[in-house]
Formats: sequence, C-alpha cells, structure tokens
Amino acid sequence: MTIQEQAFAWDNTESGHFQEDFFPPIDIPVVPHTPWVLKNIPIPPGIYEEVCQIIKSKIDAGVYQPSNSLYRSRWFCVIKKDGKRLQLVHSLEPLNAVTITHSGIPPATDKLSEHFAGRACGGCLDLYVEYDERDIAVGSRDYTTFQTPFSSMRLVKLPMGWTNSVPIFHKDVTYILREEIPHVTQPYIDDVPV
Repeated sequence: MTIQEQAFAWDNTESGHFQEDFFPPIDIPVVPHTPWVLKNIPIPPGIYEEVCQIIKSKIDAGVYQPSNSLYRSRWFCVIKKDGKRLQLVHSLEPLNAVTITHSGIPPATDKLSEHFAGRACGGCLDLYVEYDERDIAVGSRDYTTFQTPFSSMRLVKLPMGWTNSVPIFHKDVTYILREEIPHVTQPYIDDVPV
C-alpha cells in the first residue's frame, strides 16, 4: 500500500476524480418541465456555524460552485453515524421526477455475497466520497441549484440521491476494475471487496 499511498484520501482536500478523457461529465437527461423553486428550511442557530463551514469546505473542494439558475432545490442536515458530525443532504425529488432513468442496475447483494461464499476476503475498500469522482456537465448543473448563506450554489459532482447516480457510478467502477473481475473482486457501487 505504501507504494500507492497517493491513491488514498482521508479528507476532501486529498480526494481526486476520474479522468475526463475516460469519464466525461454527465449530462442529466430530463423530460420537458417547468423549473422548480423550493424554499429551504431555516438552519437551526445551534448548528449554523458548522453548516457554514461544511458548505465552505465543499466550495473549496470544488463540489459546489455559484449559480444564477432558475431552479432551487431543498437541502437539510443529518447527523452522521458517528453521532457527532453533520452531513448535508440534497433533496433531489424534483430532479428525480423529471429525469430519464438510466437502464443500468447494480448486482443484487445476495449474488455478491454468494460470489465470496467459501473464499477468503482480505478486506473491503470503500471509495472515498464516491460520487465526487465524476463531474456533472456544465449544461446540467443548474438543475441542482440550492440556496445557502453564501448565495445560490449548484453541484459540480455527481449528486448522491439522484436517481441515476448509482448505476452510473457502478458502471464507472466496474470499467476501472474490469481486468480484476471476477477473480480478484466483484465491486458493488463504491465497495470493492478483495
């Protein structure tokens, strides 16, 4: 692992992205529709500063960028599994309602577990900030616009919670690991058991 240590990221400042010549930015296919403008719930005063810091870190990491779009989606915060840190969740129901669904389907979890039955599994790699590895095409970013204390922003990276993110990302990971399937791994979205 020390030979490949540059491939590991421990926070947003160290994460990379897939090469655009192999993985071009994603166009979000939509049916004709009217732009939506949804009012966000207020940020509770007790977490306001922490939320602002999270937004700033995502701007610095290139996940968010300013937007002048007609669209506005909601977002909210949840507490992560550790019970301490916050995570921003983008409510993409309006976008999902007008998105033309991708035809890809990730493998069924029972088939994945059968693949490893009776075999040794040395570990499972979890790709860091999975969907942030792939950009959204500039022409599709406005669909993801949301209001923040720093003005309106839009997502630059493949959004978690968008109806097509899972099949697109799974397809990307299996393409990267195609030479290792099935004898070394059988990836499942962002989890790579070895």
